[in-house]
Parts: sequence; C-alpha cells; structure tokens
Amino acid sequence: MGRSKKNLLIKNSKETIDKFKRIGFEFYQNNNKIHLFSFKNFLIVTLLNLEKEYLKKYKTILLPNEDYILFYKKKGTNIYKEDFVKESKENINFSLEMEYHDLFYKLMHTFYINNSKNYSNYSSQMFFEEIVKYITNNSLLMIEINDSDN
Repeated sequence: MGRSKKNLLIKNSKETIDKFKRIGFEFYQNNNKIHLFSFKNFLIVTLLNLEKEYLKKYKTILLPNEDYILFYKKKGTNIYKEDFVKESKENINFSLEMEYHDLFYKLMHTFYINNSKNYSNYSSQMFFEEIVKYITNNSLLMIEINDSDN
C-alpha cells in the first residue's frame, strides 16, 4: 500500500522550468546517479537541502496557519514584478508524498516570513523561482530518498 500523495502544480516561465529540469538532470548525471533521476526526486532532494539551509539560517521551519494557506492561494497582482512582461507559461506537476508536499509549503512559509513580508501576494510559483535561484547558486548534497512509491 502506497503512501498518500498530493499534486503540486507549478506554473512558471518556460525558461525557469527548463532551468530547473536542466540543473536536475546535470546534478544526477554528475553524481553518477542518473538511474535515480526524476524531476520529482530532484525537487525532493532540493527541498531537503533547503530545509538544512533554512534551519541553519533561520533556526526553525515555520508551519503556515490557515490564514497564510489562504493567502498563498489568493489570486491577485504580484507587486514584486515591477517591470511585468507577459511571458509564456509552462506547467510542471509533481506527485509528492504528503510529507514532501507539506515540506514545500513549510519552506515557502519560512522564506516568506523571513524575506518577503512586503509582497501583497506570494505563491508556490514565486517560491519555485527562489528554488531555482537556490539550485543555480549553491551546490546540493546528494540525499538518498525512499523512492519505493514511484
């Protein structure tokens, strides 16, 4: 019997999603673990690396309450994109075990509370951009994950 899963749908620029995919493939290739490669696995490894980073930096990982969960789901103007240009969007979907789905939102909330409180809107798409910045500028540790439910 498999563990409970939840979909995480990310809609972002083709450039951002392609960069995530390319860095993920290269990460597994460079670590001689290409047989373990999937975008889902790469996201999980990235989240686990981010969790360690945030614990060092912020000392705690914050759990969003119901008000923040609604805030993150709210649609509205993203003020942070001052020179907003309509760009083509692409989707990437991750079927994550609940523990990793929840970890994504905990890390997103931790980042928002510590860095982005002035945004009138914050979403998983915006946090995904932070993830791509992180994997672009940092070396990740290869963390083995239990992949029995794929």
